[in-house]
Amino acid sequence: MPSRGIFHCEIKENKMKERIITFSEPLPNLILKRKKTTTWRIDEPVPIKRTSDTEGIKKGDKLSLRDKSQKEFARAITINVNHTKFSELTNDDLRGHEKFKSKKGMYDKYEEYYKIKINDNTKIVVIKFKLIK
Repeated sequence: MPSRGIFHCEIKENKMKERIITFSEPLPNLILKRKKTTTWRIDEPVPIKRTSDTEGIKKGDKLSLRDKSQKEFARAITINVNHTKFSELTNDDLRGHEKFKSKKGMYDKYEEYYKIKINDNTKIVVIKFKLIK
């Protein structure tokens, strides 16, 4: 029979990690209306302080969705995670994500967010989520 300390450790290991994901305006409203259910995050080093915790994210992780002021506006759970590159985005990766008028417009937006040069080979993580609150 395991000791109480070992039992406590086993429970802690099985807990899903809650992660913070931050969104700029007008994205929180799109999420609350369930029009946005997918987010793409740069999956390589960037020269800015990250306000989202997506490293090692996996299906089933709980999410605290926050606006730029770090105020939580919703809670969610990840339903799929895909590591890819911009050039390899699939129709499923695009579903639930806001649309861009052009590839250049999309790259410009991510360059603004992450302060790095974005191109077809930039690695991203596609996170699909479902609101739970």
